[in-house]
Amino acid sequence: MTRRLRVVIHGGPHKSGTTSFQTLMDASRDRLLEAGVYYPEGPKGQHAAILNTKLPSWQSGALRAAVEAARAAGAHTLLMSAEGVCSIGVAGFRRLAESLVDCDPIFAFVFRHWSTFLPSRWAQNCKRRDTQPLGAYVERVLSSDDHVDHRFDLVIGHCREGADAPIIAVSFDRALDEHGSVIPVLVDSLSLPPFLKGSAAANWSNPTPDRDAIELVRLLNGVVADRLELPQDDLFVCRGEHRRCETLFDAFAALRSLSAAQRGNLIDLGRGTQAELVFDADWRPPAADRLDRYAGLFVNAPDGAIFPARPARTERYWTLEWTEIADHPLFAGPIERATSAIRQKMPRPQLH
Repeated sequence: MTRRLRVVIHGGPHKSGTTSFQTLMDASRDRLLEAGVYYPEGPKGQHAAILNTKLPSWQSGALRAAVEAARAAGAHTLLMSAEGVCSIGVAGFRRLAESLVDCDPIFAFVFRHWSTFLPSRWAQNCKRRDTQPLGAYVERVLSSDDHVDHRFDLVIGHCREGADAPIIAVSFDRALDEHGSVIPVLVDSLSLPPFLKGSAAANWSNPTPDRDAIELVRLLNGVVADRLELPQDDLFVCRGEHRRCETLFDAFAALRSLSAAQRGNLIDLGRGTQAELVFDADWRPPAADRLDRYAGLFVNAPDGAIFPARPARTERYWTLEWTEIADHPLFAGPIERATSAIRQKMPRPQLH
């Protein structure tokens, strides 16, 4: 009888050591295969095209091709990773499970305490699309009862309902406190080859760019969205609705035309609106109680406490809105360049 293929799907989310994991696995593909683990090729080591069932064009063909390639290579495990898996919803998990009925799937997620995750998630949103200030984002997400950016329990619940497969959860904070990285915990809990823990790449990180750059690009995003008649903060909204954001921005390049003096003037303008967002010591959002119900799934929370006690921390951010910068003469050049570049990336309307 042919042994069933074990399919491990690492589903993020963003800013929880996912890029480090993907980078290491991609760099170790040959050695992994020698140990019976098949890690498919993918852009920057991730497999969104195979796993992101939110894509309107998603078909199971690429996933089945990965399964057959793993079998043909003699592997006992197919390992894949994509951050977007954590927001595909019940229907998305069901589609993956239905495509793996002849395999043994297992899902792995890494969760990071909200006081550090939310600012990092906000910065990632702004890098790629959104425009709301940090304070507005945190207030908005915490008031959205069903948004996965703070309802980590929904990620687990959706996976359970849709895929009905084993789930491994990892506490990012505990892993960092104990190992300085999530890699050792993922390697042990997923029964991956031990050599991965000794790799120099295991400590590779993907730091968020400087906050001033994030603030400038979020303002630029707002003006560009307005010029192109696109909705504001669409990445945030789409993640909450388990659907794909149709047009992601990459507006950082447009800011390179600013001289150091011009950039400094804009930064001074933004810093003049600076506010503070304070997370008290041991702060927990209401959704934390819901996540606690799944404490038994966390492989590195033996005492039942998913996250260690967190110290108080303060985040500083600009309250400046894009509407206040839309006509600023120093922003005119970047706005035109970004608008032109992003217009070319937009999906073309279908002719009937």
